[in-house]
Amino acid sequence: SHSDYEKQRKVWNGLIDKKPAVIVRCKTVKDVEQIVTLCHKHGIDCTIRGGGHGIAGRAVSDGAVLIDLSLMKKIEVSVSEKTAKAEAGCTWGDFDKETAKYGMHTPGGLISTTGIAGLTLGGGIGWLSRKHGLSCDNLLNAEIVTYEGKTLTVSKDENPDLYWAIRGGGGQFGVVTSFTFRLHPVKNVHLGRFHYEVSKAFDVLKKYNSFCKDAPENMSAYLFITQSSILIIASYFPNLENETSEKDTLNEDFKFFLDLNPILQKLEVVAYPELNSMFDSGVPSGKNYYWKSSFLDNMDDQFIKNLLDFYYPCKYFQNSIEIVPLGGAIKKVGWDETPFTNREALFEIHSISVWDHTDKLVDFTSFGNQFGHFLNTETKGKAGYLNIEMNLTVDRNDTRVRKLFGKNYERLLNVKEDYDPENFFHHNQNIKPTKALEWKPISIETDSNWSCTLL
Repeated sequence: SHSDYEKQRKVWNGLIDKKPAVIVRCKTVKDVEQIVTLCHKHGIDCTIRGGGHGIAGRAVSDGAVLIDLSLMKKIEVSVSEKTAKAEAGCTWGDFDKETAKYGMHTPGGLISTTGIAGLTLGGGIGWLSRKHGLSCDNLLNAEIVTYEGKTLTVSKDENPDLYWAIRGGGGQFGVVTSFTFRLHPVKNVHLGRFHYEVSKAFDVLKKYNSFCKDAPENMSAYLFITQSSILIIASYFPNLENETSEKDTLNEDFKFFLDLNPILQKLEVVAYPELNSMFDSGVPSGKNYYWKSSFLDNMDDQFIKNLLDFYYPCKYFQNSIEIVPLGGAIKKVGWDETPFTNREALFEIHSISVWDHTDKLVDFTSFGNQFGHFLNTETKGKAGYLNIEMNLTVDRNDTRVRKLFGKNYERLLNVKEDYDPENFFHHNQNIKPTKALEWKPISIETDSNWSCTLL
């Protein structure tokens, strides 16, 4: 009945319409410990929200207690150690704004409204990843509240098995309340946007595939297949020690893309926070989103032809396809060093369907599902990216989850058995332990004197 309930129960994806029994807006780690202890003691189902940006909307569930961390936004930067400790309610916009004061950043997705927590726990692919690795590769330590309500510090020296698991294994081991990241000096970014005629799509994708195989690590070029054009957005991070007059090098930096003869182009020098927020206006909170994903080792001629033949019969501008470049520093980390799989892949590819609630004449989820079937056939069942995986009909299919984690599944299961044997944290791409319990949705009342707000 609280006046803020309707607002606070909503997440970024408007397709998700869940009604939790109670929303607990935590302000401190102690608040988190208390609500987790209470829920566990009484067998109450709960979910966790950091930024609330997860495409699948698992931060909220009907009849559960929503543990909301979005008020926990403290950030501490150590210039001497080149690190930043941030609480789990921070978005990448919050994080970038603070670390930019010191000329340093860490890989953090493509959209600034994304939460640092979910992105990092699922891996974290972003503009800086080819140069400095995934978000999870830059996580030095974290604090996590277990199902028993106890806070543990995890790092390579403390609870190293749990530290390994949260760097790409998802949020199923506890409530991570803070993250300490390695920072990297980043000055300005060279940014190029290039539109190509749809009639040249095959040639552009073929040459793009070849380019990405040998692209320098400080170059990331994202390709979008849309109804109106083939769009490539490329970022180039200059070497700070060799940097000359930046604007004079733009044509040289983006020569490959210019040689493909775009019909429209824009070259500029921007600050990193501007780069990391450039997509924000196109994916606002409250619209409906449905995506399907897979990893690709290569795009040969036949795949490109099949991809274009699949997409262009579609006549709705609300549907597009994004191809994300991998390789570089991502590939240098061993497959077993973190749970993040498919480090050998050259690309991550996913469909994007974005529509308003007023667009009721078309089932836009059907495009995503059809694309999912297309990818499954073309890649022979290769798994997708944990942070994009969603399925509205089967939330947690064990076969799919096994594919997501690949050769790391059994090790993750062992960690899950050790740190969450009852499967208290199960609203995720869940690895179910053998002694898992069933957690029931329930309404609760409490008179506990916490610093948090109950909605």
